[in-house]
Amino acid sequence: MDTSTKVIIGGVTVLALGGGTYYLLNKNKKNKAAKEGIELAQTEAQQILKNNAHLPPDQQIRASYTPQQMKTYADKLHTAMDGLGTDNDAVKDVFEKMNNDLDILLLIEQFGVRDDDDLGEWLADDGATEYVNEILETKAMITKRF
Repeated sequence: MDTSTKVIIGGVTVLALGGGTYYLLNKNKKNKAAKEGIELAQTEAQQILKNNAHLPPDQQIRASYTPQQMKTYADKLHTAMDGLGTDNDAVKDVFEKMNNDLDILLLIEQFGVRDDDDLGEWLADDGATEYVNEILETKAMITKRF
């Protein structure tokens, strides 16, 4: 092998390692941002529940579904958006069932981080953000948007 071949091979090796390092750093940043989004949803949900203590019962915001039902909805969304294409009807079905901000926050929490993305990122990647927000805008008790 001559020197120029060694340099090219070495250069390719360095580029491959550099690209892998860049990918891992970006993946870690993305995962961290998604986890922070989940933590923010949890904090907001806790704040709603804390505020309920100061409100009359008829004005309190309550979760419409059990944690298991929310997990089922989160799984339904994941299935609808995973892989090629999006099952828009399934996505719409889930969001039409949401009744208040607490429901949205608990759905975000139950969805969690999947493949390094939170629910908002999944919706954005699948081009579903606009029509999901249109559904949410029709709900008087929901101010949250993606």
